[in-house]
Amino acid sequence: MAFQHGKSSKLKLNGTELQTFLTNISFNPTKDASETTTMGDTSRDFLEGLRNCSIQLSGRWDPTATTGPDAVVWGGYNSTSLVSFIYNPTAATTFAAGSPGYTGSCWVTDFNIDDPFEDIVTWTATLQVSGNISRDTSGTY
Repeated sequence: MAFQHGKSSKLKLNGTELQTFLTNISFNPTKDASETTTMGDTSRDFLEGLRNCSIQLSGRWDPTATTGPDAVVWGGYNSTSLVSFIYNPTAATTFAAGSPGYTGSCWVTDFNIDDPFEDIVTWTATLQVSGNISRDTSGTY
């Protein structure tokens, strides 16, 4: 078995790498299940429904003009168009069967800055995927 440590995970938003600012990435694909159970059934039955995915990000806030999360994530939040993402949980430079990446388009649906009195400034964001996600097993990050 090949386990993976999270310290090397990467994520690009609209082509900009956010790894140096991230402390957590939660990639959450889901699928609806519509119930079709009828009277007389002894177990519940379901049909596959629509797919959905959200990605939660959190990290250290940095106001760097063009590459920090304030510029990149706020830019996505403020955009009137979908933004692209590439999620790379294995940190491989080339995607393969054993080191896949996930790509798609999303809306940045929230962007929060937490500015505590006695601690470092942090941020969180939610990316709501629009359309399909590709699980890439070839190509480069």
